Amino acid sequence: MHDLETFPTHLKSITPTEWSKLFELNDRILNSKSFGEMAGGEKIEENVSTFPYWKWSDITTEFNKTVHDMKLIVSFDWPDWEEGSKLLRDHKQTFQDLDEITLCKLMTVIVRADRFSDGTLVGALEDGTISKILSALKARIDHK
Repeated sequence: MHDLETFPTHLKSITPTEWSKLFELNDRILNSKSFGEMAGGEKIEENVSTFPYWKWSDITTEFNKTVHDMKLIVSFDWPDWEEGSKLLRDHKQTFQDLDEITLCKLMTVIVRADRFSDGTLVGALEDGTISKILSALKARIDHK
């Protein structure tokens, strides 16, 4: 994980082949119907059940692994980033006018938030937010 100071240099070091893996994954995301399912919640004994959780589909797991492997998760104070929260709440947002760093910060918010609020990543895949971010990122990378 890179901090904001070193992140621009890291982005420049990512090869076109590495980017293509992420962008090809977006094509699969767009064609996927399921990103996970609720699991757990089984009754163990009277008044005792396992805790429910989201069991990710293969595409969700692959997306998470890819962004981590590419080190696209940025180290910054994401819980207090008000601009990012506002952008993610606006479902009409296309993200096309945002730079690469902001787009990666948005992915960071979603991926990191999922650790504290199970289902955040699945929801962002289901509602198209991740695909919109990846499409905007591809446009930026292809433009350079």
